[in-house]
Amino acid sequence: MTTKKPLSRDEVLGGLGGRAVKQANSVLALIENRTAQLVAQAHEIANPALAVMATTNTQRAYLEALAQARATHPKPSIQELERYAPLWAILVPENASIRATLAHLLGQKYTIIAGETPAICTAIGVNTAPVQEAYQRLYQQPIATIFAPTVSWGEGLRWRWSNLTQRLEGLPPFWLTFFLTTPGVSGLLALPIALATIPPLWGVLCILLFGLVNMLTVAALAETVIRSGAARFGLGFVGQLAQEYLGSAMSTLVTLAMAANNFMVLIIFFLGIAGTLAGATGAPVAWWMLLPFGVTLFFLSRRTLNATVTTNLLIVFINLLILLVIPLLALPYFQSSNLSDMGNAQRFTPGALGLIVGILSSTFLSHFLVATYGPVVLPRDGNGRGWLRGSISAIGVLTLIACLWLVVLTGVLSPQTLRATTGTVITPLAQRVGPLVNLLGVLLVTLSLGLTTIQVALAQYYSVEERLPRRGSDSFVGRLREWQRFALAASPMLLILLLAEWLAISGAGSFASLLGILGALLLPLLIGILPVLLLAATRRKGDIAPVFYWRWLGHPLLVGALYLFFLGSILIHGLYIWQEWPMRLLAVGSGLVILAVTGQSWRWGLFSERAVLQLRTNAQTPGQGQMHLVTNGAPLVAAITLDHGQRQAEQRTADALIADLATLQRIHIELPAGSPRLFKMWLYQLPVTGGSVGLPAQITLFGPAWPAPIRCTTDAAHEQQIVSLPSACNRIEIVFAKAPT
Repeated sequence: MTTKKPLSRDEVLGGLGGRAVKQANSVLALIENRTAQLVAQAHEIANPALAVMATTNTQRAYLEALAQARATHPKPSIQELERYAPLWAILVPENASIRATLAHLLGQKYTIIAGETPAICTAIGVNTAPVQEAYQRLYQQPIATIFAPTVSWGEGLRWRWSNLTQRLEGLPPFWLTFFLTTPGVSGLLALPIALATIPPLWGVLCILLFGLVNMLTVAALAETVIRSGAARFGLGFVGQLAQEYLGSAMSTLVTLAMAANNFMVLIIFFLGIAGTLAGATGAPVAWWMLLPFGVTLFFLSRRTLNATVTTNLLIVFINLLILLVIPLLALPYFQSSNLSDMGNAQRFTPGALGLIVGILSSTFLSHFLVATYGPVVLPRDGNGRGWLRGSISAIGVLTLIACLWLVVLTGVLSPQTLRATTGTVITPLAQRVGPLVNLLGVLLVTLSLGLTTIQVALAQYYSVEERLPRRGSDSFVGRLREWQRFALAASPMLLILLLAEWLAISGAGSFASLLGILGALLLPLLIGILPVLLLAATRRKGDIAPVFYWRWLGHPLLVGALYLFFLGSILIHGLYIWQEWPMRLLAVGSGLVILAVTGQSWRWGLFSERAVLQLRTNAQTPGQGQMHLVTNGAPLVAAITLDHGQRQAEQRTADALIADLATLQRIHIELPAGSPRLFKMWLYQLPVTGGSVGLPAQITLFGPAWPAPIRCTTDAAHEQQIVSLPSACNRIEIVFAKAPT
């Protein structure tokens, strides 16, 4: 690879043009800054635990802290510039001299390979005659000189990884959804232990029942993501959805449940990782506990895992392969007598039932993934067919794998061995089958539990960080040094380590038992009750009317049955399964709180109908916009007039495409009779940098029997308006403060 010298003073004075150089440098800095922001957001959305945090400011805290962490390395790689070139291309001016200068600057700063950078070349116009002529005039050499003649081994490896990333993230929507939303393995590692107290046939039936129920709730949440503009475009996740559609009481309950879930998950996974490593090496569990703690603390200090969607996809591929290989390795040790050992039934107790319910709930936990990856898949899956089918297929395949694990491992390990296991099932299985299972098990636990541990720890760190006073404020915390502030935000990890060490040393709690408590107490709300309530609400108040969905999924009888199933699973623990009074009171109290909060959501308007007017512009398609009219979850066809001043365009539709935003002055909408009395108006743009910004406009609503029209305003900070009307609205007029862009 040749080294190119930077621009000299003589080059500039020799006719390069100081203004063009200054503008090109400014454009390059803007491109690099925007690419760095997009990379940060890609890392954020690859962390499901962070994305589903039920707070509104976590993203701000994440990006602010990440910006500080990246301050010493602000320059993105050439591979990242290539990947996001279609998104920053709008920043490049049309001027051929500036484009030529920008190409020269890029060639000096980065190693550009001709065959690997088509998107960059297109964005800058390297292959266009005006830019080529301008480059020849300015530098007295062809523009092809910006490309590196040779590539180092390391650079070639980075390009191969970049190409793999594009291939994997370019999978069809069904397969991309399938792999991204495949549940983790935490529940599966404890499943044979939990089901060791009942005959294998009954265990298989339990797996099939919970698999089917979770397929339904995952489908409900997947449809909610389609219907919600905030979830579909990555503007809000579980907590924000609960706030908008179910009310503040449910949002608060979800926030508390998520915080408790994260805290318990870290303790449980510390035990699971340390127990598996201890079983493989013979070293004490308490010593191995320091490893996940140290690794987690390291990534917290960096404020990011730097995981990407591709990283998560590869981990899922490896995990699925290991989940299939381990039972195959165990098959030669299969003994049918273990399956017919009716000593299983003699040991069945209410506590055993609680463990079964909790572990089965944890086994099919993919709902947080579904709440996260909608913005990744849905832009390429307009009707949502692949998204819905892929999400339930992931649960279906894991259900079959769970049945395979139960039958094979129960046939290999005696019921007595399984009942005596306090860690994951990998340890006794390796003792029976051989060290290869230990190797695969350690890899499985490290990739799955280890990755989730770091992701959840990061989410917890930022949930604490966002609540601390801002840096530089007059408070004591605001004046802390950066390392002191980090220590304060990361302090819950020390408590988690101490609790996990105590549990491991005292034997007061095992991986399976604690996972069972989590699955019995918190998960029914997060993966069962919340999805079905969100589905019921968004079918009446959603922002988008999907082309493809299963109508039967929202039937009141099915929604009610699923709600009672999960609420009953909590109450039965308090009334029958758990024997300790503190746990019984906690379970019964939790069930009653959920009932009360559900009643509050009902009074708040859980099933009330709402009309939605959504006007959206996207920086990726400059000059264009889309308007959607929805009522009661279905398209609302209306007469729409787009006023461009000198000309007007009329449409009769529920989804209007606005081709020329630059000249648009106002919009007139004539609504059909009988529209709902609750109306949401959402005018916003989606910048390249992420998030949303409101479009400044004056909105006037007219009703045939109203004494006066209702007026409301949207601006950059207030993009949504929800108004309650005295009666049906028949006409809307939108006047823009300036032409939307």
